[in-house]
Amino acid sequence: MDRWERKVSETLRVMGEPSRFKILRYLTEAPRNVSEIVRALGMGQSLVSHHLKVLKEHGLLEASRQGPFVRYGVRHPEVKEIFLLAETLVKKLKEARDV
Repeated sequence: MDRWERKVSETLRVMGEPSRFKILRYLTEAPRNVSEIVRALGMGQSLVSHHLKVLKEHGLLEASRQGPFVRYGVRHPEVKEIFLLAETLVKKLKEARDV
């Protein structure tokens, strides 16, 4: 596996961890602060903060300060496209099994 393949694989692994997947998917709708994410997804604050840090370190999120809050948003619109493509693929795979 070359360096590029390792980077793509690592990015997909980071995105695919269940809690990070939920957070990222939620943030494709709009930027949010930690409290909003905690309330909406029912996760603990420390868990959300940890996953936001990982996602930010991998370049998937950006953060901006708005008053006393830091808002996190998806850095690249391609993240939303990946989710849409994955959902389409899963539907097609399910349809192929149901035939």
